[in-house]
Amino acid sequence: MKHIQRLRRIITLAFHMEWIERDPFFKFKPKLEKREREYLTLDELQSIIELTTSMER
Repeated sequence: MKHIQRLRRIITLAFHMEWIERDPFFKFKPKLEKREREYLTLDELQSIIELTTSMER
């Protein structure tokens, strides 16, 4: 959403400066979907701890 807000600000400025003929964001309303996040289980945490990769880190 943050990228859309910044792009919208630039497009609106261009419309007011008459660089473009119309504002494509005229009727657009950003909607932020709130999602509940769950914590990792002990099994998931243990699998991350035991993970071995071919890349050195």
